[in-house]
Amino acid sequence: MNKNNSNIALVTGASKGIGYALVEELIANGWKVVGVARSKDALDEMAKNYGEDLFISYSCDVSDRESVRVASNSLRDKGIIPTLFFLNAGIAGEAACEDVNNFTTQKHN
Repeated sequence: MNKNNSNIALVTGASKGIGYALVEELIANGWKVVGVARSKDALDEMAKNYGEDLFISYSCDVSDRESVRVASNSLRDKGIIPTLFFLNAGIAGEAACEDVNNFTTQKHN
């Protein structure tokens, strides 16, 4: 359970475009944001601009299961449990989509 703040959002693709705009909007509306993106430099700049009390950055490639596992475990170990998720990053195409009828969280552990 989040002890520090129940308004924690996780945004993938946070370093540019829609993800970046979501981060700005969420922070402006009182949310603490976990920003996830491949670009560590862009995330570091965002953390510097927003402050680490409002923006926590994780460099992670969402197409790499091990990278996702490491970020997930790190958040869990720090007791950071987002209550809102914007899964904005990733690849497009039919091969990238999961079958919603056979979805299992085991793929994401």
